[in-house]
Amino acid sequence: MIKRYTRPQMGSLFADGHKFDTWLQVELAVCAAWAKEGAIPTRSYERIRRKARFSIKRIEEIEAQVNHDVIAFTSSVAESIGADSAYFHKGLTSSDVVDTAQSIILKQAGQIMEDGLSALKAAVGRRALEHKHTLCIGRTHGVHAEPTTFGLKLLIWYDELNRQEERLALAIDNLAVGKLSGAVGNFAYMKPEFEEGVLKRLGLRSAPVSNQIVQRDRHAHFVSVLAGLGATMEKIAVNLRTYQRTEISEVQEAFQPGQKGSSAMPHKRNPVLLERVSGLARVLRGYAATALENVALWDERDISHSGAERIILPDACVLTDYMLATLAGVVENLVISPERMEHNIYFTKGLIFSQRVLLKLAEKGLSREDAYALVQENAMRCWEDGTPLLDALLIDRRIRAVLSTQEISALFTLEPYLVHVDELFRRVGLTEVKAKGKTRRRRGRGKVLKLPEASAPREEKGKLIRGASGNIESIAVETGAVQNIAERASDYYESASV
Repeated sequence: MIKRYTRPQMGSLFADGHKFDTWLQVELAVCAAWAKEGAIPTRSYERIRRKARFSIKRIEEIEAQVNHDVIAFTSSVAESIGADSAYFHKGLTSSDVVDTAQSIILKQAGQIMEDGLSALKAAVGRRALEHKHTLCIGRTHGVHAEPTTFGLKLLIWYDELNRQEERLALAIDNLAVGKLSGAVGNFAYMKPEFEEGVLKRLGLRSAPVSNQIVQRDRHAHFVSVLAGLGATMEKIAVNLRTYQRTEISEVQEAFQPGQKGSSAMPHKRNPVLLERVSGLARVLRGYAATALENVALWDERDISHSGAERIILPDACVLTDYMLATLAGVVENLVISPERMEHNIYFTKGLIFSQRVLLKLAEKGLSREDAYALVQENAMRCWEDGTPLLDALLIDRRIRAVLSTQEISALFTLEPYLVHVDELFRRVGLTEVKAKGKTRRRRGRGKVLKLPEASAPREEKGKLIRGASGNIESIAVETGAVQNIAERASDYYESASV
């Protein structure tokens, strides 16, 4: 059964009840500070602290009349306090409460997202370690390039998630500020030190300077970082979706018992969760654009940002958290096929070793241009008629004049692509110790596609050669038929005549 990731606490942060609770927390912190300074009688403060309550239903009733949510809130609380309500909301403007409370809530949301990001990173890290040496084909422009390992593909994502983790922490820190500076930010009714003390107790810093609101470049940065994190998640999702294409089939999103992929085609197993992540990333980018539009407000403040924020800030946090949890689940349960990766490595019949041949020819004294032309000519022939590159090279007298049979065959090995893998993992800092949880091993996972070093070719002119993997009819050349490695991958490398 696929593990389902649910995090209802994120949505509850933006529910009316928690919002008004946080507003009341700010208001009571201000009352406590006034009482400490003697501006509110101690007994009055104690009654306020004990009796202050609100009713969401009552807030809605009052707001329907006054068309102002903060006044509706303070009126509802005042009804519960009674005569001491004269001291409630003392020296504050609406945004002192709303923006400060919003920063508290967004800080809480950020901490939940940090946990989600940590879980995703751990899942990617575990699978990267599991497949550190699992060879697969690397692609550029969607075309086979050279071998790499599936673990290195995951390591790229792990390292990028590290950077996103740093950016998210910075964005949360930048947004963890409040303000109690009054209607235009000049502290006409309280001192800056008063604000600093209250905000410290609320777990926030004071904005160094503000007008009526906390400046919206902070919120724009926060949402932009979420959009950037979404882009990284989309990057992972798009690549995994690509690897699930039928003609590639290197991975599959887990398909649970009873799940159905199509109303019309019973055979379908679609990467629906990965597609969902891709789609939601687009929404986050739209929210980032809106957050940037909210930076430019008139003078000390207007409310053109307010309506948009009531949508984009909760949604951006909820969507990001959902995407993190969903993608972590997909990665954790991803079905990975080393066998199919091996098949795809040999799909182009040796074309992926062309650079090794080019460099060897140049090492032997040919100019890079001449060497490139020779290898490309043979490679183009392979593209056109399916001739294995090794066979094409062995019957090219121009190449044979520079490289021996053994030198050519020795170039068709996968070993060089594994040499520095461990060092790259060390550079990123991903080790078995740092990957949280135990690495899960499943049948077929972690298999390393590894070919033995080339041995001296067995040459029997014009005869059939029996290798470890079966009979291989190689192309006859002047020096005899040749097998490139001790275990020739006959399913993919045999000459066209087989």
